[in-house]
Amino acid sequence: VEIGQILIIVITQAKKIPFYVFATVVILCAVTAYITGRIFAKSADIKDAYLTVIFEEKKVDMHVLIDSGNLLHEPLSGAPVILIKNEKFRKLTGCTSKTLLENERLLSKTRFIPAHSAGGDAMFYGIVPEQVYIGTKKEKVPMKAVIAVCDNTDFAQFDGVVPLCLYEIKN
Repeated sequence: VEIGQILIIVITQAKKIPFYVFATVVILCAVTAYITGRIFAKSADIKDAYLTVIFEEKKVDMHVLIDSGNLLHEPLSGAPVILIKNEKFRKLTGCTSKTLLENERLLSKTRFIPAHSAGGDAMFYGIVPEQVYIGTKKEKVPMKAVIAVCDNTDFAQFDGVVPLCLYEIKN
């Protein structure tokens, strides 16, 4: 029986029970809801970070989400994969995911990252940047990672997603 159902039963039966019993049940429900909310609020904190990527003398700063579900690794080097918006990828490389394979200058730095999920299989296109820095707005540390473009997602208010393993190394 859920708390909401108990409240409905108590409210409909309020004429048959003393007021102090009704008030006690309401207070207990409120306290339980408050405690449960505090417990789940701590576990649901959104973790974010700031990322700076340098590629062929271009520097792009991003605000990214730390994602424990991002387990992508580039098959050749084993480097973690950071997924970013197409617009940020374009600023970095000068091309989109659709035109990346047509750019002969970038072919040697292009990586293919296969992804398998419950929603199906996908192939991401990425690049190996000269440098990746992750951290806060004021302090960032260098990391080794592959930057891949994700066309199908807008990442809410973020510019991309970083694997949790990169964030844990930083801390």
